[in-house]
Amino acid sequence: MKSLGIYVHIPFCVKKCDYCNFNSQVPADSQQIKQYINALLLDIQLSSVLGQNQEVGSVYLGGGTPSFIAAKYISLIITRIRQCFKLTVNPELAIEVNPSSLSEQKLLVYQQAGINRVSVGAQSFKNKYLKLLGRPHNPRQALIALKMFKAHGFANISVDLIYGLPGQSLADWQDDLQAAVDSGVSHISLYDLVIEKNTPFYNIRNKLKLADNDLQGVMYKKADNFLIKNKFKHYEISSFAKKGRESKHNLIYWNNLEYIGLGAGAYSYVKGERFSKSRDLKQYQQQAKKAKFKHYSSEVLSSRKSLEETLILRLRLLGGFSLENMEKALEQKIPQDIIQVLNQFVNQGFILLRNNRYKLSKKGLLHYDTIASEFLS
Repeated sequence: MKSLGIYVHIPFCVKKCDYCNFNSQVPADSQQIKQYINALLLDIQLSSVLGQNQEVGSVYLGGGTPSFIAAKYISLIITRIRQCFKLTVNPELAIEVNPSSLSEQKLLVYQQAGINRVSVGAQSFKNKYLKLLGRPHNPRQALIALKMFKAHGFANISVDLIYGLPGQSLADWQDDLQAAVDSGVSHISLYDLVIEKNTPFYNIRNKLKLADNDLQGVMYKKADNFLIKNKFKHYEISSFAKKGRESKHNLIYWNNLEYIGLGAGAYSYVKGERFSKSRDLKQYQQQAKKAKFKHYSSEVLSSRKSLEETLILRLRLLGGFSLENMEKALEQKIPQDIIQVLNQFVNQGFILLRNNRYKLSKKGLLHYDTIASEFLS
């Protein structure tokens, strides 16, 4: 039996960060949060039909800032999921945490609810960059949060870092990497700064001293070398993990397996259809009360589109894939034109072909977007 993932969206934050274009907002009051949670609990119940005859292997609470809301709501969400879905024996239950909104009381509630993986949005361990990003925490709070989780026995602790920040030097980046390793986390995710539309950063983009592609590439290589030396396995383009601490939930995405999205704007991929729920909180809540969610941005993937997306997503995994295993998983032959494109990238040095497995080379890691766009075109 294939297991599926569940993503739960909590759209609330203490403030909107200057680079963020996610579906998130500062709540008007506690009543708005309560109303949303009530709708979300209905959503869990109604969406359970999508998971019939399947087991849930991972639940991921993201946002927004899940740790911003009262811990009792997190407990209610997990309890309702357990009631409405069948979970595997050892499911991964993960939550995103902002250091400024964490307390020991919340941590204990998370633990009692069964949460066994946390992702701490540190982004940087230098105050000047946190202020620049508009983050609501400081480096000390981030380190305290990481220490607190370790003290309470959490073995799966992930930290997010951003590189290519305006004015960020290689030495600054090295300091952030060292701080993350020294904190004792078991997983590190790296993201290059992307300036998105409809953000404060986009409005002042011409004034920001952004790192160019060459510097970002150097920073990425530095992180790759440093983290591998510190016994982190580079298992996905942006992800490094200690042995056995890979993100089960993200592996569902990268293997193009099924997942159910719960909450405003959350995406699902089930039975060949990809769709989202309404991003508008009021509209989402109204649909929950009527017990009928409309599918937005709905797309039923053709066998060809499913193949292409599975291929480019699995290329993100450094282990790569074999054509034989890909054909078995998708129950279809790989078309010759796709094999020709793969071999073209092999000849150009972007993809390696070793023991009948295609995987990105060190050069290919830096040009993944170009490779992916070629397949989708």
